[in-house]
Amino acid sequence: SKLNSMIQNAIKFIDAEYAKQFKKSPKGNYSQYTLIRDMFPEYRQSTAAKKVTDATVQQIISNWKQYSIERKAISALILNDNNYSTTAREILKSITQYSTTTPERGMWWPSIVNNSDSNYDKILAHANIIDAFHQINPSNPKIDLMRQWLIINKEANDWGNSFATSYVIYTLLSTGNQWATPTSGCEIKLGNNTVTPTHFEKITGYLRTDISQLNPSDQKLTIATHSDNPS
Repeated sequence: SKLNSMIQNAIKFIDAEYAKQFKKSPKGNYSQYTLIRDMFPEYRQSTAAKKVTDATVQQIISNWKQYSIERKAISALILNDNNYSTTAREILKSITQYSTTTPERGMWWPSIVNNSDSNYDKILAHANIIDAFHQINPSNPKIDLMRQWLIINKEANDWGNSFATSYVIYTLLSTGNQWATPTSGCEIKLGNNTVTPTHFEKITGYLRTDISQLNPSDQKLTIATHSDNPS
C-alpha cells in the first residue's frame, strides 16, 4: 500500500509537470514522459496530461522516419501502447535495416556505438530496442541475436551504473528464449576419440582436462552442444 501511494503521487506530479511544459512548448519532445506514463494505464490521466500523450503519438506518426535508431525504438513502444501496432511494426522493420549481424557477435547497431559518448548510453539504447521487439513481436528470432551482442559486449565493457545494469539484466531475463536453465553439456571429440571431462563447474560450465594421452598433434578438435542455449 505504501508503494502504491508513492507511485500514485509520482504520477500526479509528472502529469502536472509535463502538462505545464507542454502548455509552454507544445512542439517539444515528450517521448520519455509518454513511454513511462503508458506503463501505468490503471491510473487515469488528467485532461491536460492526456493532451501531451495524444500530441506525442501524432508527432511520432508524422516524423518517425527522421528519428535516430534509439528514438525509433522508444517511438515504436509508444505507438504499440496506444493501439498503433501496424506503424510500430513498420518502425521495427526500419530499425532492422540499420543493423549488423554476425554469427560471432550477434546483432547490433554500429551507428549507436559510433554516435554515443559512453558505453552506458549505447547499452541502454540496445536494451530499449530489445524491449521494443519483445513487446511488439515477441517471437522474432532476432531478439536472441540482440541478447547475444549484449552478453559479448559485457566481456570487455562496463554496463554503467546500477540502473543501467539492472535494466539490461531485466531485458535479458524477460525476453527471447529461456537461457537461464541448465544446459545438457557438450560433446568434445579429438579426431575419432571422445573426450570425457572428469570435472566441470556447474554454474559456468567451465572445464579443464588433459588430452595429451590422446596424441593431439595434427588431430582436429571439435566441440558441439545439443542445447539451444548459448555456450
